[in-house]
Amino acid sequence: TIRYEWLGYRFSDVIVGKMPDLVEHVSDVLGYARSVCCVPQGVDEVLLDATHSVDEQFLHTYIPRGKLVTVYAG
Repeated sequence: TIRYEWLGYRFSDVIVGKMPDLVEHVSDVLGYARSVCCVPQGVDEVLLDATHSVDEQFLHTYIPRGKLVTVYAG
């Protein structure tokens, strides 16, 4: 069988991912080390305390009153 993961890692120009221990995983799959960029999962906790005001016109235009609004930002 063809190992698609091996092919992808072997012939890619850049390897970027968010999987923990990605560097080790790529090395295990290939059998040798490759340059890998890992984008960490998380959020800067300083941003959690930041507040911003929202324009009233934006609220009236995009946020319906009396309805549940669900947002996915990932």
